[in-house]
Amino acid sequence: MGEEPGVNVTAEPKQGGAETPPTRPRAVWRAWVAAVTLVALFSGTMTPTPLFGIYRRELGLDTEMIAWVFGAYAIVIIPALPLLGHLSDRYGRRPILIAALLIIGLASIVFALADNVWWLVAGRSLQAISLALGAGAATAALMEWIPEHRRGKLKMLALVGMTFGGVVTPPMAAALAEYAPWPTVLPYVAHLAFTAVGLVALVAVGRMELPPQPKKRGWVRLRGQARLTFWVSSLAWFFCYSGMGPTVSVVPSMFSSVLHINSLVLLGVIVTANQTSVAIGGYLARPMRTVPRVATGHTIMGLSFALLAYGFAQSSLIAVGIAMIGVGFGNGFAWLGALDMGSAVAPPEARGLTISLMYMIGYSGFVAAPVMVGWVEAHFHVWVAFAGLALALLAYAATIMGLRPLLQVAPPPA
Repeated sequence: MGEEPGVNVTAEPKQGGAETPPTRPRAVWRAWVAAVTLVALFSGTMTPTPLFGIYRRELGLDTEMIAWVFGAYAIVIIPALPLLGHLSDRYGRRPILIAALLIIGLASIVFALADNVWWLVAGRSLQAISLALGAGAATAALMEWIPEHRRGKLKMLALVGMTFGGVVTPPMAAALAEYAPWPTVLPYVAHLAFTAVGLVALVAVGRMELPPQPKKRGWVRLRGQARLTFWVSSLAWFFCYSGMGPTVSVVPSMFSSVLHINSLVLLGVIVTANQTSVAIGGYLARPMRTVPRVATGHTIMGLSFALLAYGFAQSSLIAVGIAMIGVGFGNGFAWLGALDMGSAVAPPEARGLTISLMYMIGYSGFVAAPVMVGWVEAHFHVWVAFAGLALALLAYAATIMGLRPLLQVAPPPA
């Protein structure tokens, strides 16, 4: 194996398409590129969020139809994650991430051209395929490329990459929709521009993997404590995404119908506060031990959904706003803690697939919760649905603490 000028090669290649550990400056740079890719992917999924009030008026959508548009995303991504999530383990991270960005760009084009609900469903489905390809690959890359001594801080890039698109995208899309022409087109043009930046960065960063070494595809095999830890961490993501789904889909669409608030900018600010609090919660929770961090996050989310139920029952904007921030704050605690738990037991040769399976279970909650909220609102009242979510989150927090002695929360011995 030859050496590049000025570069010390310190590790031999692994078999099965694994990457060679890069030198420190290059590893940090590649980690940031992976984070930018996550931003482009997740910002694409957030661009429609503040626009659904417009779609509701112009396309005649009701809450249940909006829930199904968002649900199409998870309905596609759930089977796509195990089918596509292993590809970066076999063929390398970089080509799969490039393909994911191309598909998310195509999804934005479909949304920009949408004139009925089926175009919206098609756009969400394309977004799901791009996330199935890219989310696990980018998250695994971040865990692999960060130097060991900087891993504690830089692994926050996984959470920041997921939430930054939610922080920037809703107010940007809302401002363009409210103050610029073509309100359902320009937000997607802006996302296409950022996606192009991500593609340029991936191309410019250079070769990230060894040539593919095909081998028979295997499933993720875990036993004992490792298996239990995988399922507990995956179900933790299930409840994280069950909280995230309604706050970025159903709740924004209810600002007009329930709270009688029609300002897209105010809506964008509240959704941005929700997403910002995810990153803040993840950062503040870093010193905590993994299992209490996850349980604390679910407890905060449960109490926040109880407040959200009260806010919609009493038509209180203040209560709804505080609850939205609380849901995000708790999500930050629980999401990153669950990633630590799951990645600790992931086989190195199947890390991309393992994390993709966690995303699959998580996105099951992303589809189930908004559909449940939409159905309950149509037949009862929305606060009933949020009260049910609150009870489920609090119950799972107690379950995690009860299982704590049985979990494997540190990397297994070599």
